Parts: sequence; C-alpha cells; structure tokens
Amino acid sequence: MQDLDEILWHAALIERQSVPSKIMDERHQALLARVRDLLACAEERQRTSFEQIQTLVAGYQRLLDFTTELLHIDPVTGLFSRRQLDRLAERELVRARRYLWDLSILQVELDDFATLQNQVDGTTLNAILTGLGQLCLQSVRDMDMVGYLSPGVFLMVLPETAPSQAIPVAQRVQLGMDKVCSEAGENAPSLGLNVNIGIAGLIASTAGWGGLCRDVRQAVTFAREQGGGRTAMYRAHEGLAVLI
Repeated sequence: MQDLDEILWHAALIERQSVPSKIMDERHQALLARVRDLLACAEERQRTSFEQIQTLVAGYQRLLDFTTELLHIDPVTGLFSRRQLDRLAERELVRARRYLWDLSILQVELDDFATLQNQVDGTTLNAILTGLGQLCLQSVRDMDMVGYLSPGVFLMVLPETAPSQAIPVAQRVQLGMDKVCSEAGENAPSLGLNVNIGIAGLIASTAGWGGLCRDVRQAVTFAREQGGGRTAMYRAHEGLAVLI
C-alpha cells in the first residue's frame, strides 16, 4: 500500500509533465490546482485526508494519460494527430537519408471543405471524416502512417516508396470515395464529394520534413486548381506539379 510520501512524490512527478493548456478542460485545471496546493502547502495536506489525496492524484494521473493520448491520436478519425505524425515522419526521413531509401507522402483533402461543413450536420461530417480516414488506412501497408492534419486534410507517409509507386495508393483513395459517401448518411451521397490528392517524394535537395510538406502542398494546390477529384505529383527536380 502506498504511503503519503510516495503519493506526494508521484504527484510532484506528474505535475511537472507538460500538458498544453488548450486541451485542458475545467476539471483538469481544477485537479491540477489541487495537486499543486497539496505540494506547496503543508496546511493544505493536513486538512486533506490520505484517501482524498490518493484519489486526487490518481484522478489527475488518469486525466493526464487521456490528454497525453489526445496529443498522439485525433479523437474524431482515430488517426495520428499532426504532432505525432510530424514526429514519426521526421524519424522516417532521417532513416531514408541515412540508407538512401525512397520516401513519399500524399496529402488528401476534401474538396471545398468549408462548404461541406455548412451542408451537413456534425454527425454526418464526422462520419465522412472517419470514413475517409479508414479509406486512407486501408489503401496503404501496415508500415505506412496516416494522420489527420487539419479540417478535411489527411497526410499519408510511405517509407521505402518512390513517388511513382505512390500513384496506386492515390487511385485507391479516389475510387473509394463513393463508398465513403454511401456509408456516411442519407444526405452524403448527394453531395458529390471529391478529394484532391498531392504526391511528393524525398530527393537529396529536399529541405527536411518541412520542405517535403511544402512540396506536397504545391501538388495538392495544383490538383485543386484543375478541378475537383484530381491527383497531382510534385516533380522536385523540375520545381513544378503535374496531373497524373
């Protein structure tokens, strides 16, 4: 059984862990304040029973675990969050450069997402996002990574894959959109949803992970400008994007 000193030591340990304030709800903030009061004030500890202290610290630990998980997983789609995907992708980029392996990424964006948000309710929108996320996952290998970057935007990281080898992945996503719509709700099929996809690959002159993301954004922007439901590849050696 834990004694008071051990409980307080654990409280001091978790209190130092960083949790972004933007994902801390009121309950989380209140628990953190109570834990800090217990650590800072001997009188507060005397006024609080051992069982209450134990419950407070255990509750804060559970909330910390939950919010830490939110940093890694997007709660709507179940995919990697942007923060986690960036961390994993940068690691893959280092490996690719060290061993001279190919690395490609695909950015998938729902066409005219702002309009879509105004056309459907929250439940249907979440169903569309979840369905598209699952389609992306099903279109790649187990070793590949898929994350949800921002509203309506997904990113796929394909280690040991040249840009030309990533084209079938984009085609599978494009072909699977009808199924995503049909399973998202009664109104979704009539919306005529399309995705724009950009493909980019790592070359020697690519300026790190940020440079590769910039390249794929140029490709998806070009695809969007050509009309809905298009796929484009960024040719880094030529500095331009082309439709495929």
